[in-house]
Amino acid sequence: MTGLLRFQRALGQEMLKFHVEPKPGDLIEIPRIGSSHWALYVGDGYVVHLAPPGENSEAGAPNGLGVVKRELLVEVVRNFFYKVNNHLDHLYKPRPINEMLSSGKEMIGQEMEYSDLSRNCEHFVTDLRYGKAHSRQGKSGPTLDHDRSPKAPESPRARDAQGLWPM
Repeated sequence: MTGLLRFQRALGQEMLKFHVEPKPGDLIEIPRIGSSHWALYVGDGYVVHLAPPGENSEAGAPNGLGVVKRELLVEVVRNFFYKVNNHLDHLYKPRPINEMLSSGKEMIGQEMEYSDLSRNCEHFVTDLRYGKAHSRQGKSGPTLDHDRSPKAPESPRARDAQGLWPM
């Protein structure tokens, strides 16, 4: 383990002691080496997230099929730290919490195309929270914003089944 990684893990454990307690519907950002992993807090210590291809949920995984999972936040965070980051609240009105949570719940276990640039974990959770798939990752400069068209189905599952998520 490199000195930098040891430092980040030690910092991450220290940061867990001083984190903001998330509320259902909050976006959780987990900074990792190279980029961040994102999840939606659903309550009772659990999050829903799009885990990248492979057995771990490290950001920066290769493209392929990811899986929507419901896991304990502490298991997803592991030795890193997290922060509540509802970074688009100033641009978009969050969907009602019950809609966010039920949309996330109905997608658990579903495999979805995963791409660092166009269909990543941040796209997934911002679509659940705001109804807009949006990501700042994988590109320097302006953010990637994949708004659904007015004609797109409301259900994220229906959008994905029709190849519409994210657009």
